[in-house]
Amino acid sequence: MLNILSCGDIFLLLRRAVFLSFIYVIVLSSNLLAAQPVLILDGPAIQNIPRNFRTTAFPFKNITNGTSRVGLDNLAISGSGQFSVDQFDVMHRNLPNPLIVVDLRQEYHGYLNNAAVCWFSYRDAANKGFSSAKVTGGEEKVLSGIRNQTEIKLAVSIVKDKDGGFYVKRNSTIKPETVFSEQELMASRGCGYLRIACTDHLRPSDSAVEQFIYFMRELKPDVWVHFHCRAGKGRTTTFMLMYDMLRNANRLDFETLVKRQYLIGGADLMDKGSLGKGWKEDMARERQNFLRNFYEYAKENPDGRPMSWFQWIQSK
Repeated sequence: MLNILSCGDIFLLLRRAVFLSFIYVIVLSSNLLAAQPVLILDGPAIQNIPRNFRTTAFPFKNITNGTSRVGLDNLAISGSGQFSVDQFDVMHRNLPNPLIVVDLRQEYHGYLNNAAVCWFSYRDAANKGFSSAKVTGGEEKVLSGIRNQTEIKLAVSIVKDKDGGFYVKRNSTIKPETVFSEQELMASRGCGYLRIACTDHLRPSDSAVEQFIYFMRELKPDVWVHFHCRAGKGRTTTFMLMYDMLRNANRLDFETLVKRQYLIGGADLMDKGSLGKGWKEDMARERQNFLRNFYEYAKENPDGRPMSWFQWIQSK
């Protein structure tokens, strides 16, 4: 026999459903806008080339484009997203020596059981405003923190929203066996390492640019330089383009230099579509304005000489 619900029963059930939905939204929102960074998997311990890997010797995507390659093939630089230990070893075997890796990530990251991990936050803006030295010091502390634990919770899958928030879709419990920094990995492989901390989606700070200029001044001609960020797109393309500008801005126009970084596999940093919508748009426009200014600096100061970036902007 069927039980007939009264109007009062139906009202109570609906009120309970609305209450539970409200609780779910609150919990979900707290995940999306979590104040504390979450330890997530960046790259599994597998043997392949890192995502978005390219060198300046790569052929253009569109061979009929007609964009000049003057000075590009002999730049001796490459770029990619974050790599695991095995991915770095595969890449290293395919790059010349000596090799210096330029780590552009401001967010803490490192290696857990040979997999690449990082502390991910809202809009990937953890440590915004931190200097490279402060990031390196803080990173060692957080890595030591998981090194001494018997088990660690690692987010192996996250879901992002259109506002830059995220929630963890799936966690895994890991027993830490090996925990080390990227700097330690490079030392173990006989490679150089430089941290230039840059916030994701933003133009590099003036301090980061100045650090890069002094690095370029001291760079020996036989050294190969590999740049990377998390995905291998925004920050990596920015610095590969800046490198190209310092070498070739006195020979080629701004648009050509920008376009050819895209044609070898980077981001098209000046394309209107690359601005995106919402919170990323103003950041992308600010980066575009910076790149135009840096091109003028590079034209007047090939290879970062005679003026440093700070000296140049103070003279304007």
